[in-house]
Amino acid sequence: MLNRTPPITRLLAVGLSSLLLTTVFLAAPRAARATSDSEIPGTPLPSGRVTSNVGGATVDRVYSVEVLSGSVVIATLTGTPGAELGLYLFGSSATSVLTDPAIASSAKPGGSQGISVTLRTAGTYYFNVNGRNTDRAYGFTLTTVIRRDTTPPIITLASPVSPSRSSTVCVRVTASDGLSAATEVAIGLPGDSLTEDSWQQYRGSGRYCAAFVLSEGAHQLILHVRNGAGLITSTKQLSLVIDDSAPTLRSTSPTSEGLLLAPRGSIRWNFSEAVRLSGSAASAVYAFDQWGRAIAGSARLTPSGTSVIWTPAVAIPAGAVLLATLGQVTDIAGNIQDAVPTVVLNRKRATALNLQLVRRTASALQVRLTASGGVVGGTLYVDRRESGAWVQLREFVVGASTSTLKIVIGGADRVRVRYEGSDTLAPSVSNVIRVTR
Repeated sequence: MLNRTPPITRLLAVGLSSLLLTTVFLAAPRAARATSDSEIPGTPLPSGRVTSNVGGATVDRVYSVEVLSGSVVIATLTGTPGAELGLYLFGSSATSVLTDPAIASSAKPGGSQGISVTLRTAGTYYFNVNGRNTDRAYGFTLTTVIRRDTTPPIITLASPVSPSRSSTVCVRVTASDGLSAATEVAIGLPGDSLTEDSWQQYRGSGRYCAAFVLSEGAHQLILHVRNGAGLITSTKQLSLVIDDSAPTLRSTSPTSEGLLLAPRGSIRWNFSEAVRLSGSAASAVYAFDQWGRAIAGSARLTPSGTSVIWTPAVAIPAGAVLLATLGQVTDIAGNIQDAVPTVVLNRKRATALNLQLVRRTASALQVRLTASGGVVGGTLYVDRRESGAWVQLREFVVGASTSTLKIVIGGADRVRVRYEGSDTLAPSVSNVIRVTR
């Protein structure tokens, strides 16, 4: 038979400012004690290893031990076969193992138990070996190791994330402590005092953040790491830049309401700083035509990160109107820009016109015109520049890709030919021919 059921395993927050707990349990109510070593103050622990027995009429054995501040306490309990034991540690303010809560305990089924705890406050602490067997006493061996940690933790990485937003100032941290472990991290500003609220649990190598009220621009901060014994290591001042402004769109290429000349021509958004896409390459840009049909494509960032380039996955036919909307982007600090205007482009085939001087007279120029195939059959306009302004001289329908024109000079100093385009063809302007040599 057992004296009691295993204790309820419940996390107990006792003296967190003075000690760091690993696993903490609240023990079940205890029976009355028969001898003085069954209650606090118990018997001074003679050494790091003690052998005795417990169970039957003797429910508990209590041992006192003096502990220095910042000590790591490791205790293991091993019982003889058939033993049902529990191991409890009580703080220096405890007066009874019957009524005071344990600061650490192990009471799983069987006779093998173990606890490990770092104590930041010096004092007298009490081990309680509890025997749950009611038939008779069983032997046990209690082994304790108490070592004071006098060495602060080691910081092997402290790299600020720059730029950062003032509400999430982050540092990449790697820290360690061979005895009481690196347990907490705090980020502070030079000259500021640390409060207990400044500390956050160290969860291993990774990114740790804190919020500040800072202006945009360059700033300094200090990283602090604390171990289980309460010893602190601080870095020198670390530099970073605060950025609380969203990236702004500087330009697009082509500009909105412009032309897309290639069947799979790209669209480029240029930003004031490096950005990240919020969606995947396929979903970052939503594009569709004038009939509402979606156009698949893929977006990518330029090496500098300041531009987003989207390329359609299929050829867009001439005459289509393309509408492309870039989704939300964020800058390196995490500021969001989600108000990028939609780009509207007219898909048209490129055209070309070229003039070559054949002969010059006092009153006219004879030129050879070469036009791209799509322009043949279209209307062209002859312009000449008079007093610094271009003036339309005449219009004609081009009948072949190569033809000869006579252009009356008048008071002009330059001449050209232009095409105004169509629903599917882009406008174009020829090179300029000077009237004078």
